[in-house]
Formats: sequence, structure tokens, C-alpha cells
Amino acid sequence: MIKLTVNGRPVELEAGATALEAARVAGVSIPTLCSYPGLPSHAVCRMCLVEINGDPKPQPACVTVITDGDSIETETDALRAFRQTNAEWLMARHPNDCLHCEVNGGCQFQRLVREHEWETHWPASAGRAPDAHDPDLTDHTSPSIWRDLSKCIECGLCAEACGEPGQQLNVIGFADRGEERRPVTVFDQALSETDCISCGQCTLVCPVGALIEAPHWHEVLSRLDSLWFRWRRRRGSRSAKSSASSRGRSAPAG
Repeated sequence: MIKLTVNGRPVELEAGATALEAARVAGVSIPTLCSYPGLPSHAVCRMCLVEINGDPKPQPACVTVITDGDSIETETDALRAFRQTNAEWLMARHPNDCLHCEVNGGCQFQRLVREHEWETHWPASAGRAPDAHDPDLTDHTSPSIWRDLSKCIECGLCAEACGEPGQQLNVIGFADRGEERRPVTVFDQALSETDCISCGQCTLVCPVGALIEAPHWHEVLSRLDSLWFRWRRRRGSRSAKSSASSRGRSAPAG
């Protein structure tokens, strides 16, 4: 066992633990978008930066292994500035369209922005593509899983969940670099044309709305609307016939 402190709180953990795990044991919340229990972390989102032993160079808590006697700080002015800068970079590439998103209210990125009151830094025209329904970015061919890569933050969790640490299917992997980096299928095929078994693990770990379970409520609502208008037409037709019949009966004899 090793002993250390997180924001002054004493913590005792097994050797080999990360700074993120130490913070959770201490009851300290550290924001993160690319870490999920049981899957490797790659410190992509850079939201979990912490200072260790007074070193001004921040370290990603999700992959930094702690040592005995460490002193971890999670809420210095410098760290808050780093996180806001990283968040602004993500917001500049993520569509500002939460009200129309299927995961509105359940999106980790949306919650992070609101908790830190970064909404004013989110451009109304943000997004990696001007058309959120670009066929190169969206895929609704699977009966179980929808993809919208315009919302992807490149956390890598879907590739890990589908790869060796997870389901070992390797249907999803990363392609390209820099701003064009994105998780794609083999030969960029539609999901329905791959070996995907619709297990849903990628949708479970996705922190945003880039991978979601197919929302069938659209079809249900369309069907209900159709039935409603059909009923209204029938009712209107019956009312018109009834009124005509009543006028005929009440007309004076010639």
C-alpha cells in the first residue's frame, strides 16, 4: 500500500494505481471524457490534468501512476485554465445543437460544459462539418446502432470496446490524423455491411452522441401522427355527413 494526498486529503491505495483512481478514493471529482472502467486510457481529452508534487507541468490523471508520498492538486488556477482551453478546442469542433441531439441531457460533454459554465465559449456555428447529416459522417444503416461522427471527440473508447480489450471484433478503428482523425469501420463500410454483432458496447462507452442505440421513437411518433390524422379525417367526414342529413330532414316540404 502507498500513502499520498489529494487536495490535502490523505489517501491509501494499492501500488500501481493512477492519480484518477486516487482522486476518486479521496472523493474528489476530476473531469474526464476518455476514461472508462475496464478499458485502456490514452489521455486524449486532456480534461483530467493534475499537478503532482508542485510540478507546474500538468499530468493526465487517467494514465499517471502515483507513488508513495505524492501530493496531488486538482483545482489550481493553472489547471482550470488548461481545462477551459482544451474544452474550447473540443467545442469548436463539436456541433452546438444539444436540443436536437438524441443524448440531450445524458451527454458527458454537455454536462461538463454546463458544470463549468463554458456555454458562452461555444460558437453557435461549431462543428467539424457544415452539414451535420453529411453521408460521410453519418450512418443509420444498422438496425441497432446509429453513428454521427460530426459529434465524435476522438476519445478512442469505441475502438477499445470493439477491439482487443473489449469484444475483440475490431469492427471500429481509427483512421487519418489531426483534425480528420476519426473512428471508422474497415474500408469505411456502412456498419450494416461489417461483422458488427450489434452488442452495443460502443454506444455504452461513447461520452457524446457519436454512437447511440437506434432511436426507434421516431417511427413510433410518425405512426401515431398518421393514425391521429386518419382519425380526424374520418371524424370530419362523419360530421359533414351528419350535418347534411340533418339539414335534409329539417328542410320544409315544397
